[in-house]
Amino acid sequence: MPSNPTFVFGDRDARPPKANRAVEHIIGDMFTTQGFVGLGIFLQALFSFLLPHPYSFVPGAILIAIATLPNILRLVGLYPKDKEAAVIVGKTAAYLDFADPRHANKQPGSPAFTDYNERRVPPLALMLIGSQCRSKFGAVQPEFKEMGEVFASMIEELRTAPPEDDVGFLNAEFYMHGGESANNSNMVCIYWRSYQHMYRFAHKEGGKHWPAWNKYRTLQREQHKLGTEIGIWHEVFEISNAEAIYHNMPRMGLGDMWDAVRTMSGQVVYRNSLVVGSGSYATSDGRMGYEREYHTEKM
Repeated sequence: MPSNPTFVFGDRDARPPKANRAVEHIIGDMFTTQGFVGLGIFLQALFSFLLPHPYSFVPGAILIAIATLPNILRLVGLYPKDKEAAVIVGKTAAYLDFADPRHANKQPGSPAFTDYNERRVPPLALMLIGSQCRSKFGAVQPEFKEMGEVFASMIEELRTAPPEDDVGFLNAEFYMHGGESANNSNMVCIYWRSYQHMYRFAHKEGGKHWPAWNKYRTLQREQHKLGTEIGIWHEVFEISNAEAIYHNMPRMGLGDMWDAVRTMSGQVVYRNSLVVGSGSYATSDGRMGYEREYHTEKM
Protein backbone atom coordinates (compact mmCIF):
# COMPACT_ATOMS: atom_id res chain seq x y z
CA MET A 1 0.00 0.00 0.00
CA PRO A 2 1.48 3.39 -0.95
CA SER A 3 2.37 5.57 2.03
CA ASN A 4 0.86 8.93 2.88
CA PRO A 5 3.04 12.04 2.40
CA THR A 6 5.03 13.55 5.25
CA PHE A 7 5.03 17.34 5.67
CA VAL A 8 8.39 19.12 5.67
CA PHE A 9 7.12 22.24 7.48
CA GLY A 10 4.66 22.67 10.29
CA ASP A 11 1.72 25.06 10.38
CA ARG A 12 2.42 28.76 10.87
CA ASP A 13 0.43 31.68 12.17
CA ALA A 14 1.09 33.72 9.03
CA ARG A 15 2.21 33.23 5.45
CA PRO A 16 6.02 33.68 5.31
CA PRO A 17 7.42 36.65 3.38
CA LYS A 18 9.02 36.25 0.00
CA ALA A 19 11.79 38.45 -1.39
CA ASN A 20 11.09 40.35 -4.60
CA ARG A 21 13.71 40.97 -7.25
CA ALA A 22 15.19 44.41 -6.80
CA VAL A 23 15.66 46.77 -9.75
CA GLU A 24 19.44 46.44 -9.50
CA HIS A 25 19.13 42.67 -10.02
CA ILE A 26 17.03 43.21 -13.13
CA ILE A 27 19.56 45.70 -14.47
CA GLY A 28 22.35 43.24 -13.66
CA ASP A 29 20.60 40.54 -15.69
CA MET A 30 20.69 42.82 -18.73
CA PHE A 31 24.49 42.64 -18.94
CA THR A 32 26.58 39.76 -20.19
CA THR A 33 30.00 38.97 -18.66
CA GLN A 34 31.64 40.84 -21.53
CA GLY A 35 29.39 43.80 -20.84
CA PHE A 36 30.45 43.96 -17.18
CA VAL A 37 34.14 43.68 -18.12
CA GLY A 38 33.76 46.45 -20.70
CA LEU A 39 31.93 48.65 -18.19
CA GLY A 40 34.68 48.04 -15.63
CA ILE A 41 37.39 49.00 -18.11
CA PHE A 42 35.53 52.19 -19.00
CA LEU A 43 35.02 53.19 -15.37
CA GLN A 44 38.65 52.50 -14.48
CA ALA A 45 39.81 54.64 -17.42
CA LEU A 46 37.46 57.40 -16.31
CA PHE A 47 38.74 57.27 -12.70
CA SER A 48 42.35 57.32 -13.96
CA PHE A 49 41.58 60.46 -15.95
CA LEU A 50 39.67 62.29 -13.19
CA LEU A 51 41.68 61.30 -10.11
CA PRO A 52 45.39 61.53 -9.19
CA HIS A 53 47.25 58.30 -9.94
CA PRO A 54 47.59 56.99 -6.34
CA TYR A 55 43.83 57.31 -5.82
CA SER A 56 42.48 56.25 -9.21
CA PHE A 57 42.14 52.62 -8.12
CA VAL A 58 40.22 53.37 -4.92
CA PRO A 59 36.69 53.63 -6.45
CA GLY A 60 37.17 50.33 -8.30
CA ALA A 61 38.46 48.63 -5.15
CA ILE A 62 35.43 49.86 -3.20
CA LEU A 63 33.02 48.54 -5.85
CA ILE A 64 34.75 45.15 -5.87
CA ALA A 65 34.62 44.97 -2.09
CA ILE A 66 30.92 45.80 -2.03
CA ALA A 67 30.21 43.11 -4.65
CA THR A 68 32.34 40.33 -3.13
CA LEU A 69 32.25 40.93 0.63
CA PRO A 70 28.80 39.35 1.22
CA ASN A 71 29.88 36.17 -0.60
CA ILE A 72 33.12 35.98 1.39
CA LEU A 73 31.23 36.42 4.66
CA ARG A 74 28.81 33.65 3.62
CA LEU A 75 31.72 31.29 2.91
CA VAL A 76 33.19 31.83 6.39
CA GLY A 77 29.78 31.65 8.06
CA LEU A 78 29.62 35.27 9.24
CA TYR A 79 26.78 36.43 6.99
CA PRO A 80 23.19 35.89 8.24
CA LYS A 81 21.37 33.35 6.10
CA ASP A 82 17.90 33.94 4.72
CA LYS A 83 15.90 31.17 6.36
CA GLU A 84 13.07 31.47 3.86
CA ALA A 85 15.46 30.95 0.92
CA ALA A 86 17.46 28.15 2.55
CA VAL A 87 18.15 25.04 0.47
CA ILE A 88 16.24 21.99 1.66
CA VAL A 89 18.67 19.11 1.43
CA GLY A 90 17.33 15.88 -0.04
CA LYS A 91 14.35 14.99 -2.16
CA THR A 92 11.03 16.76 -1.65
CA ALA A 93 7.77 16.94 -3.56
CA ALA A 94 4.56 18.97 -3.76
CA TYR A 95 1.35 17.66 -2.15
CA LEU A 96 -1.70 19.25 -3.78
CA ASP A 97 -4.19 18.29 -1.06
CA PHE A 98 -2.14 20.01 1.64
CA ALA A 99 -4.94 22.38 2.70
CA ASP A 100 -7.40 19.66 3.68
CA PRO A 101 -8.62 20.57 7.22
CA ARG A 102 -7.88 17.00 8.34
CA HIS A 103 -4.17 17.87 8.32
CA ALA A 104 -4.57 20.74 10.80
CA ASN A 105 -1.89 21.41 13.43
CA LYS A 106 0.76 19.53 11.46
CA GLN A 107 4.31 19.69 12.75
CA PRO A 108 7.43 19.09 10.65
CA GLY A 109 7.73 15.39 9.93
CA SER A 110 4.04 14.69 10.53
CA PRO A 111 2.21 12.45 8.05
CA ALA A 112 -0.98 13.53 6.32
CA PHE A 113 -4.21 11.77 7.28
CA THR A 114 -5.28 11.19 3.69
CA ASP A 115 -6.48 7.72 2.73
CA TYR A 116 -4.50 7.03 -0.42
CA ASN A 117 -7.36 4.98 -1.86
CA GLU A 118 -9.59 8.05 -1.58
CA ARG A 119 -7.02 10.43 -3.03
CA ARG A 120 -8.44 13.90 -3.60
CA VAL A 121 -6.82 16.27 -6.09
CA PRO A 122 -8.19 19.81 -5.67
CA PRO A 123 -8.25 21.89 -8.86
CA LEU A 124 -5.72 24.65 -9.32
CA ALA A 125 -5.32 27.60 -11.66
CA LEU A 126 -1.95 28.75 -12.94
CA MET A 127 -1.46 32.25 -14.31
CA LEU A 128 1.63 33.36 -16.22
CA ILE A 129 1.76 37.14 -16.55
CA GLY A 130 4.63 39.22 -17.83
CA SER A 131 5.81 42.34 -19.58
CA GLN A 132 8.56 43.40 -21.96
CA CYS A 133 10.19 46.75 -22.68
CA ARG A 134 11.77 47.34 -26.08
CA SER A 135 12.66 50.99 -25.59
CA LYS A 136 16.31 52.06 -25.62
CA PHE A 137 16.27 52.33 -21.82
CA GLY A 138 15.11 48.73 -21.33
CA ALA A 139 14.57 47.75 -17.70
CA VAL A 140 15.26 51.29 -16.43
CA GLN A 141 12.48 52.86 -18.52
CA PRO A 142 10.39 54.61 -15.81
CA GLU A 143 7.06 53.29 -17.08
CA PHE A 144 8.41 49.72 -17.27
CA LYS A 145 9.96 50.03 -13.81
CA GLU A 146 6.60 51.25 -12.51
CA MET A 147 4.91 48.23 -14.11
CA GLY A 148 7.24 45.91 -12.21
CA GLU A 149 6.45 47.73 -8.98
CA VAL A 150 2.73 47.30 -9.67
CA PHE A 151 3.23 43.54 -10.19
CA ALA A 152 5.07 43.35 -6.87
CA SER A 153 2.38 45.38 -5.06
CA MET A 154 -0.40 43.13 -6.41
CA ILE A 155 1.42 40.04 -5.15
CA GLU A 156 1.89 41.70 -1.77
CA GLU A 157 -1.82 42.56 -1.71
CA LEU A 158 -2.64 38.89 -2.31
CA ARG A 159 -0.04 37.59 0.12
CA THR A 160 -1.20 39.76 3.01
CA ALA A 161 -4.96 39.43 2.42
CA PRO A 162 -6.77 38.17 5.55
CA PRO A 163 -8.19 34.63 5.34
CA GLU A 164 -11.78 35.87 5.40
CA ASP A 165 -11.22 37.62 2.05
CA ASP A 166 -10.80 34.21 0.40
CA VAL A 167 -8.55 35.53 -2.38
CA GLY A 168 -7.41 32.01 -3.29
CA PHE A 169 -3.74 32.99 -3.61
CA LEU A 170 -1.28 30.13 -3.04
CA ASN A 171 2.12 31.29 -4.32
CA ALA A 172 3.94 33.50 -6.83
CA GLU A 173 7.35 33.16 -8.46
CA PHE A 174 9.21 35.93 -10.35
CA TYR A 175 11.31 35.07 -13.40
CA MET A 176 13.46 36.88 -15.95
CA HIS A 177 13.41 35.93 -19.63
CA GLY A 178 16.80 34.70 -20.81
CA GLY A 179 16.19 34.47 -24.55
CA GLU A 180 17.70 37.86 -25.37
CA SER A 181 21.05 39.48 -24.65
CA ALA A 182 19.16 42.40 -23.06
CA ASN A 183 17.05 40.71 -20.40
CA ASN A 184 14.19 43.20 -20.60
CA SER A 185 11.32 40.75 -20.08
CA ASN A 186 9.89 39.55 -16.79
CA MET A 187 7.24 37.05 -15.78
CA VAL A 188 5.28 36.21 -12.66
CA CYS A 189 3.96 32.68 -12.19
CA ILE A 190 0.93 32.83 -9.86
CA TYR A 191 -0.74 29.78 -8.32
CA TRP A 192 -4.45 30.11 -7.46
CA ARG A 193 -6.98 27.86 -5.79
CA SER A 194 -9.26 28.27 -8.81
CA TYR A 195 -9.83 30.31 -11.97
CA GLN A 196 -12.79 31.97 -10.26
CA HIS A 197 -10.52 33.32 -7.52
CA MET A 198 -8.17 34.79 -10.14
CA TYR A 199 -11.02 36.39 -12.09
CA ARG A 200 -12.56 37.85 -8.95
CA PHE A 201 -9.27 39.47 -7.94
CA ALA A 202 -8.69 40.93 -11.41
CA HIS A 203 -12.09 42.67 -11.35
CA LYS A 204 -12.21 43.56 -7.66
CA GLU A 205 -13.32 47.11 -6.92
CA GLY A 206 -10.74 48.98 -4.89
CA GLY A 207 -8.00 46.47 -5.77
CA LYS A 208 -4.67 47.26 -7.42
CA HIS A 209 -5.15 45.35 -10.68
CA TRP A 210 -7.96 47.24 -12.42
CA PRO A 211 -6.45 50.76 -11.98
CA ALA A 212 -3.08 49.45 -13.21
CA TRP A 213 -4.70 47.93 -16.30
CA ASN A 214 -6.54 51.17 -17.09
CA LYS A 215 -3.29 53.12 -16.69
CA TYR A 216 -1.56 50.83 -19.20
CA ARG A 217 -4.40 51.29 -21.69
CA THR A 218 -4.11 55.06 -21.21
CA LEU A 219 -0.36 54.83 -21.94
CA GLN A 220 -1.14 53.05 -25.21
CA ARG A 221 -3.59 55.76 -26.26
CA GLU A 222 -1.71 58.87 -25.18
CA GLN A 223 1.93 57.84 -25.80
CA HIS A 224 1.67 55.68 -28.88
CA LYS A 225 5.39 55.07 -29.52
CA LEU A 226 6.22 54.19 -25.91
CA GLY A 227 2.95 52.29 -25.58
CA THR A 228 3.95 49.99 -28.43
CA GLU A 229 7.42 49.47 -26.93
CA ILE A 230 6.04 48.18 -23.63
CA GLY A 231 4.09 44.95 -23.95
CA ILE A 232 2.09 42.91 -21.46
CA TRP A 233 0.70 39.40 -21.69
CA HIS A 234 -0.83 36.59 -19.66
CA GLU A 235 -1.83 32.94 -19.98
CA VAL A 236 -4.13 31.05 -17.63
CA PHE A 237 -4.42 27.29 -17.16
CA GLU A 238 -6.92 25.26 -15.15
CA ILE A 239 -5.09 22.25 -13.70
CA SER A 240 -6.75 19.00 -12.64
CA ASN A 241 -3.56 17.21 -11.61
CA ALA A 242 0.15 17.97 -11.30
CA GLU A 243 3.37 16.68 -9.76
CA ALA A 244 6.70 18.20 -8.81
CA ILE A 245 10.05 17.10 -7.43
CA TYR A 246 12.85 19.15 -5.86
CA HIS A 247 16.41 18.00 -5.14
CA ASN A 248 18.45 20.26 -2.84
CA MET A 249 16.34 23.30 -3.69
CA PRO A 250 14.71 26.11 -1.69
CA ARG A 251 10.92 26.16 -1.49
CA MET A 252 9.50 27.14 -4.88
CA GLY A 253 6.57 26.66 -7.25
CA LEU A 254 4.08 23.95 -6.32
CA GLY A 255 6.27 23.17 -3.31
CA ASP A 256 5.88 26.67 -1.85
CA MET A 257 2.11 26.97 -1.87
CA TRP A 258 0.58 28.23 1.38
CA ASP A 259 -3.10 28.28 2.23
CA ALA A 260 -5.15 29.24 5.27
CA VAL A 261 -6.69 26.28 7.11
CA ARG A 262 -9.15 26.45 10.00
CA THR A 263 -8.38 23.99 12.79
CA MET A 264 -10.94 22.14 14.91
CA SER A 265 -10.58 24.83 17.59
CA GLY A 266 -11.41 27.56 15.07
CA GLN A 267 -7.86 28.91 14.81
CA VAL A 268 -6.63 29.82 11.32
CA VAL A 269 -3.15 28.57 10.43
CA TYR A 270 -1.13 28.58 7.22
CA ARG A 271 0.09 25.30 5.78
CA ASN A 272 2.80 24.57 3.20
CA SER A 273 2.50 22.03 0.37
CA LEU A 274 6.04 20.60 0.58
CA VAL A 275 6.36 16.94 1.60
CA VAL A 276 9.18 14.43 1.79
CA GLY A 277 9.84 12.78 -1.58
CA SER A 278 9.70 9.21 -0.34
CA GLY A 279 7.29 6.29 -0.50
CA SER A 280 4.58 6.88 -3.09
CA TYR A 281 5.94 10.42 -3.55
CA ALA A 282 9.34 9.15 -4.73
CA THR A 283 8.16 8.52 -8.31
CA SER A 284 6.38 10.60 -10.92
CA ASP A 285 3.60 7.99 -11.26
CA GLY A 286 3.11 7.92 -7.52
CA ARG A 287 2.90 11.70 -7.22
CA MET A 288 0.32 11.77 -10.04
CA GLY A 289 -1.73 9.04 -8.36
CA TYR A 290 -1.19 6.48 -11.12
CA GLU A 291 0.66 4.13 -8.80
CA ARG A 292 -2.65 3.09 -7.20
CA GLU A 293 -4.05 2.13 -10.62
CA TYR A 294 -0.86 0.25 -11.45
CA HIS A 295 -1.08 -1.75 -8.22
CA THR A 296 -4.76 -2.47 -8.88
CA GLU A 297 -3.94 -3.87 -12.32
CA LYS A 298 -1.15 -6.04 -10.91
CA MET A 299 -3.51 -7.45 -8.29
